[in-house]
Amino acid sequence: MNKKWKRIGKCNRCGDCCRDFFIGLLLYPDENPKFTEEEMRWFNYHEKTEAVMDTDSDGNPIKKIKIKLKCKNLIENPDGTTSCKIYPNRPDWFCKQFPYNPMELKDLPRCGFKFIQRKKAKRKSNGF
Repeated sequence: MNKKWKRIGKCNRCGDCCRDFFIGLLLYPDENPKFTEEEMRWFNYHEKTEAVMDTDSDGNPIKKIKIKLKCKNLIENPDGTTSCKIYPNRPDWFCKQFPYNPMELKDLPRCGFKFIQRKKAKRKSNGF
């Protein structure tokens, strides 16, 4: 369970999560910007990848790598929705739990899920 964000909504079967996926890599404060620029350019030289600088849901700078690979289990239905060939046995880590945080939805505007920030629990005062 994500402690900072609460997922709301439901899957609308758009299938976007099965067409592209993203890998976010934190940009460390002491990282050489010249290396980061070269690294991003290297990713962009390859087919089916796109690298951009972005921020995560907490505002930290990240390098985001988009992998443009359609899942081989994705079925495109005539009504515009999608289905999964292996739905009962789909991987838990990504498929069953997607999306886990708002960052995963940043580039998937058609997704039926959204996130709201959880309210912080109030600390009980001990009278001091």
